[in-house]
Amino acid sequence: MKKILALGLTTMLLITGFLVACSGTPKPPVSKQINLDKLVTENMTIEEVNALMTPALKATYTLYQAAQVTQNVGAWAVNVPEGGFAAGVTADYQVMFFHPDKGRTEYYGIFFKNGLCMGTGWFGSSGGQLMEKVLKGQSVTTTTTPSS
Repeated sequence: MKKILALGLTTMLLITGFLVACSGTPKPPVSKQINLDKLVTENMTIEEVNALMTPALKATYTLYQAAQVTQNVGAWAVNVPEGGFAAGVTADYQVMFFHPDKGRTEYYGIFFKNGLCMGTGWFGSSGGQLMEKVLKGQSVTTTTTPSS
């Protein structure tokens, strides 16, 4: 009976150890945005964030320049001049903006001020498309329907 109990306890410890090891912090370089989000911290540089990614993940983002980036109650606001910045111009703010991973609809953004990470954000499909338009410097118009 003691042998069965010891074998059962050993098996349970091995399974628990395996589950803990699998659910921990991902090890760079990562290939998915969700794992990158777990590794990115405030004040990381753009170069440090790039070092966390596989080449395939790097290929899914565009680095945009912005005149201003603010966060208020969890929502990100970005200001980009109409038409965007000319190639080669470095603004005070940068946004690393990712297209959704395969099979997903959420866009992912990492926000920088003078090359240092301010934070990250996830955007639903329509919000991500709107954010991308703003980052490209495209005119964004919204329409509202008056309530009766």
